Amino acid sequence: MFALDRMVGRSVLYFIMTYCGGITEDGECMTEFRTSLNRGQVIRASLQKTWKSHSIPISTKIQLTKVLVWPVATYGCESWTLRKNEETRLDTFEMKGLRKK
Repeated sequence: MFALDRMVGRSVLYFIMTYCGGITEDGECMTEFRTSLNRGQVIRASLQKTWKSHSIPISTKIQLTKVLVWPVATYGCESWTLRKNEETRLDTFEMKGLRKK
């Protein structure tokens, strides 16, 4: 019976970490938050030629950011518990992207 309980516990933990995000027992989601922002940064960096191009209007670059970078960076944000520190990091991420246009 004990082995079955451990297997079920592992399965539930795997499900939570995979499909519900990386929220720990105390409600922290810092790892998932950082990972998502890093993924958004990778997408933004891969579009470096686009950002530096003078032939593309700024309005188009902002639309590309909204369509390509933000969905990746904020994926799963419904389950995030943001504190002031995380809100500041999110604002910084946004402003850094807008400054590079």
